[in-house]
Amino acid sequence: MSYPLLRIEKAVFGGYGLAFYNGKAVFVEKAAPDDLVYCDIYAEKKSHAFARIAGVVSQSGERVEAPCPAFNECGGCCYLCVSYETEIKYKLNIIREALKRTGGMNDIPQIDVITGERFHYRSRARIKTDGRSCGFFERGTNKLSPFPAEGCLLLSKELMLLVKPAPGIKELHISAGAGGSEPPVDGLVKEEELGIVYERSVENFFQANRFLRGPMLRRVGEYAALSKEESFIDIGCGVGFFTLYLSSAAAFGKGVDINKGSIAMAKRNAVLNNTGNVDFEAAPSAAINPHRQKYDAVILDPPRAGLDKKSRRTVNAMKPERIVYVSCSPPTFARDASDFVRAGYALERLTFIDMFPCTQHIELISRFTRR
Repeated sequence: MSYPLLRIEKAVFGGYGLAFYNGKAVFVEKAAPDDLVYCDIYAEKKSHAFARIAGVVSQSGERVEAPCPAFNECGGCCYLCVSYETEIKYKLNIIREALKRTGGMNDIPQIDVITGERFHYRSRARIKTDGRSCGFFERGTNKLSPFPAEGCLLLSKELMLLVKPAPGIKELHISAGAGGSEPPVDGLVKEEELGIVYERSVENFFQANRFLRGPMLRRVGEYAALSKEESFIDIGCGVGFFTLYLSSAAAFGKGVDINKGSIAMAKRNAVLNNTGNVDFEAAPSAAINPHRQKYDAVILDPPRAGLDKKSRRTVNAMKPERIVYVSCSPPTFARDASDFVRAGYALERLTFIDMFPCTQHIELISRFTRR
């Protein structure tokens, strides 16, 4: 088979390297800028294509040897082929480009960076298994890439102890709680961050980076800047992660989430922590009535798809003094941010917190203030 020879121009969102072939953008897996590589194009669209490296003619000066023998096949990581410093540089460039190209924003604040340990940071994960081996799928496929004998560099050592294949099970939902406890797969997990106790099911969403949960809470609290006379609403509150932390600085807080199981755990956690100035409701963000109660600050932590149009209109109609937006997708964040700016808000502060080292995922914490 004949493979096109491509030069990688830059790192782009999704963990790809960008090249061009016959005038079409080609997104190349596990590539670094200035790589000159033969590529296997495995998916082709009208305006772009996706490819894997089939052979290397010359490699980028930023490349290093990946410290995991499964890197080339496994879909878990995309940046192990460069240093951590280089990975951070790539991700910052991706954030700036998203804000400029998708958000149409030229006045971008300085981006603060918060990092922790690059390896063994995950305290929860969904692991694929075929009954004999465990691992992650190869990217874009349902083909299992088994973990190497020494384990996965992303998972905490406590979590790796729970990785055990079982006949008839295709996916393990595993979580290791505070202190390295090893709960059963279907049991409750107890976590403690900054003096707050969180109980949750392994099925409930919870921030996976055990090293950066505390710094994330502190930065959201700093951006919210609440006083004892103020109230806030936390949209996408999960099991109360931000709500319970922020409640100590405010008069009242409300948490809203579409997941009824998460809300049940949030209410349980409010009781566990003796927090009486919060209320939780199971509802979609688009169903919130913006005129029933005024909130001084709105906290947003939506899924990767970001906020839908109705939810953005709802937030703008509330007219809070401050919006703190936690996002795991720069393109959807840029889209939503441009909506807030058009509604009269300024993007005042922005933090990149690397909750998912080695992967394509990019987490942002932002603060918008009314002009």
